[in-house]
Amino acid sequence: MTFSYLPGALISSDNYQNACDFSVSASCDGNTAHQDWANVIKIQALNAYQEAFTNLPAILSKQVAADMQYGGSNNPRFEHTVYIDGSWFASGEGLTTRGDFSWVFYPKVIFNAEIALGPYGQSQDYTPPFSDLLGLLRLLAAVGRGIGNAAAHETGHQIAFTVPMPGMECGPESPVQKPCEGGINSVYEAAAQNVWDFLPYNPPKPAYCLGADGSGGLAELFQVHRR
Repeated sequence: MTFSYLPGALISSDNYQNACDFSVSASCDGNTAHQDWANVIKIQALNAYQEAFTNLPAILSKQVAADMQYGGSNNPRFEHTVYIDGSWFASGEGLTTRGDFSWVFYPKVIFNAEIALGPYGQSQDYTPPFSDLLGLLRLLAAVGRGIGNAAAHETGHQIAFTVPMPGMECGPESPVQKPCEGGINSVYEAAAQNVWDFLPYNPPKPAYCLGADGSGGLAELFQVHRR
């Protein structure tokens, strides 16, 4: 994937391939490589992902090589991996078909972030020009948070291959009309991304639900790994 953005237009399946990769020097971004802008997305994505598991007895590995889908190191292998893909995926922000890795689709996250943060100027969507640095950084931070939160959601689907995760795909957009636990829709199990996936909230988005008695799927998962 590339760190791309199309100023002044809502990203879509029709135009995402024309977006400007601002991480490299090109005429569309003033012939300046903006790795610092790309780092905003990376840092916010990592922070958002870690927050999903803040209250859980999990271990995050540092300085470990990823199990690359297209080659690379496997020493050691991550138990749960999420690949960020630059393709347009019509069915949502992410896809999980097995228990060890998922995809999150960068263009679809930008699309949702631009709608969630809007309006901007005369547009109902948030699509600032490169010249509006503060506005652009606000959008990029939101994209990073959206990626991290989508990755956390897809990790929930991975875990569901091992233990039941009955809360997954809950909320108003649930395809099976399933309410979220306690009627709280701003959870990682929610079926679709909403404004709380992109903006910092206080209190922060609650971590994965373990159930009122602590017997939910993640609690069971940790019991499985202790055996």
